[in-house]
Amino acid sequence: MLATHPPGIPALNHVGTPSLYPSQELTPGKADTLDVSDLTRRYTENCPRNKRSCTYSEAHRNVPREVHVQVYNEYNVPDSGRNSESGEVDHFWPLCAGGSNDISNLWYQPAKNPWQDENLGYHEKDWLEEQICKQIKAGQIDPAEAFKKLTVDWVSYYHEERQRETF
Repeated sequence: MLATHPPGIPALNHVGTPSLYPSQELTPGKADTLDVSDLTRRYTENCPRNKRSCTYSEAHRNVPREVHVQVYNEYNVPDSGRNSESGEVDHFWPLCAGGSNDISNLWYQPAKNPWQDENLGYHEKDWLEEQICKQIKAGQIDPAEAFKKLTVDWVSYYHEERQRETF
């Protein structure tokens, strides 16, 4: 099942400032699958480092260097910022949850992205991705529901999960 960002949801629904989100025109988000069986099974082809079996994300991670460069260019990242200390080309909908390697699911996310006395850079979004993937694999959330929540407003979803973690 392929999925893209729901049409008709304006960026104005975001709780945060525009700098926290990918461009809706460039990166609406895209899933190659939202099928739980695809996300939980072990794969035997395309596994890194000659592993006999691997996860969905390990078997499907394939973003060519030229696509990374295209994303950097589209997001106007200077050469000096094209390193992991400054930020990263990231899957908007996470690969571990069936995210696509298509450019419509890739964006540049800085490591440091302050807003309201907290950082909301790629490390924080990586934490949210881990939570989403754990919940999908445990049957605690429907992948389509999680996809919609993340692509509509990942910052709001992040805060929701952080609050849930404290209880």
